[in-house]
Amino acid sequence: MLTRTMNQAKYFSSSEFDYTDYCHYGLAMEIYTHFTSPIRRYSDVLVHRLLSAAIEYEALPFDMTNKVKLTRECDQMNKQNRVAFFCSRESNDFSTFLFFESKTEILDVVIFGLDNYSVKAISQKYGIEANILFDEKNAIKETDNENKTVVLKDGQKLKVFDRVQVEVKASYFNYRRAISYHFLKKLS
Repeated sequence: MLTRTMNQAKYFSSSEFDYTDYCHYGLAMEIYTHFTSPIRRYSDVLVHRLLSAAIEYEALPFDMTNKVKLTRECDQMNKQNRVAFFCSRESNDFSTFLFFESKTEILDVVIFGLDNYSVKAISQKYGIEANILFDEKNAIKETDNENKTVVLKDGQKLKVFDRVQVEVKASYFNYRRAISYHFLKKLS
């Protein structure tokens, strides 16, 4: 839940920003660059070329001295990184749906979000985030947005970080795959 509030890292040309902006607050590092294997990502190739030039192993290719071109390449890498992120998320969602499509499981989940229309929870066992659905006897009666609390028809109060027991179900909603949690009871 904590990482959701953080900005996603972005590639940028060092000529675009002040030296104090090179930090990585998540890793608490004052200066940061990342690279993995040059066979996998063009961003890694660029970093390797810059590092080779910095230690005077190889000369910097001429096209890497063009700040405008390098900025455009960074923008494209950020765009592709974002696309890969969403592709990965969709792939995980699809696999999760297939896993639960033919089975039912009872889970303990933690509530992490409340609003007027829904209660959102996450499973610590699977890392699945989903809305909690309530049957008629346990439907949401009222919401206290100020205290982040919902009151159910039977008088139970639910708030952020409460643990509840749910049944996981995979189904289709508006022609889309969906995983939902069906409320069973509040845990103490």
